[in-house]
Amino acid sequence: MRAIPKSGNNHTPLIIEFGLNPPVDQKLFRFEKWLLGEEFVPFVTKSWTAPVPGHLASSIYVWQFKVRRIRKNLKGWSSNAEAVLKKRKKDLLHDYDILDVFLNKID
Repeated sequence: MRAIPKSGNNHTPLIIEFGLNPPVDQKLFRFEKWLLGEEFVPFVTKSWTAPVPGHLASSIYVWQFKVRRIRKNLKGWSSNAEAVLKKRKKDLLHDYDILDVFLNKID
């Protein structure tokens, strides 16, 4: 059993897991963080236009190298963006809880 954040009232929802469908540790693709991030397009442009090793003779090898590099860079960028969003959400929920306690004292 675990609690999830309150959603506007004084009740704390609980989730009971019976183990029938254990959660899968697979990161979900969250498209909105890609669209909303102002730094996304410049990040991709910089990664794509960066020089490649000189020994890659064929254009297909250059393309493969760039695709692999951008994939690796985007994984790191995505992890950082997700961490920032999680921290912001945690801070907002904390502020909400403080306001909730304050409002309950006034009543």
